[in-house]
Amino acid sequence: MTNLGPDVIANLETLPGLTDQWPNGYFKQGTTMHLSHLFQDLVAWYEQNYPQYADRVQAMVQPGLSPAPGTYAFQPPGQSEAEVAQGGKRYHAYGHTGSMSQVDSTTSSTTSNYGKAYPTGTTIPVRGDFDTLNNPFHYTSDPTGDYYSKKKAAGLHFIQFQPTIGIFNRVRLAMDGHYPDRTLPIAPRSPHAGINSVLRTTHRQNYLVPPRRHRSFPLAEFLA
Repeated sequence: MTNLGPDVIANLETLPGLTDQWPNGYFKQGTTMHLSHLFQDLVAWYEQNYPQYADRVQAMVQPGLSPAPGTYAFQPPGQSEAEVAQGGKRYHAYGHTGSMSQVDSTTSSTTSNYGKAYPTGTTIPVRGDFDTLNNPFHYTSDPTGDYYSKKKAAGLHFIQFQPTIGIFNRVRLAMDGHYPDRTLPIAPRSPHAGINSVLRTTHRQNYLVPPRRHRSFPLAEFLA
């Protein structure tokens, strides 16, 4: 399955039971948005922690994969929580996308409130990102906490849309090996925990995104 949510699956009202916005919610056709900035340690990624291509594939996806030379894109099946735990026990490691697939996707066949059928394993969030050399912004009120410097540094601006911020929170916990009923015995900042060891987040912020009809002045009409 693709790792991007299809059509309007990330809307507040699309999936039954996630919110109370169907059928006539004020924020129907809106969504929630997460924004963050991260530093990327490219030396650690390419030379120290994952020097071989196969190492980087396993860190990004799941341990145990052996991609053929020259393979630059593939989409293995998502892992269940039990499979992530089994991989952690066997390899003492877990991968980035593999660790998240159980908490950011549909766990059974689901029909949306619009009549769209989504098979098991359909990704819910819609993600986007772009690389940057900003370090991290033009101005910061906390230079120490933000690791601010006038020097350029490899980083990433990340955006994700999902029906509820709770989904994003579960994804972040899964990236660190934390699930509702278990915690993997792997240090979340170690090279054994996907790509976590080469990322450092400086900023995070969550937003409610109103539908277009209320986007300029949400709730303003209730002040009259």
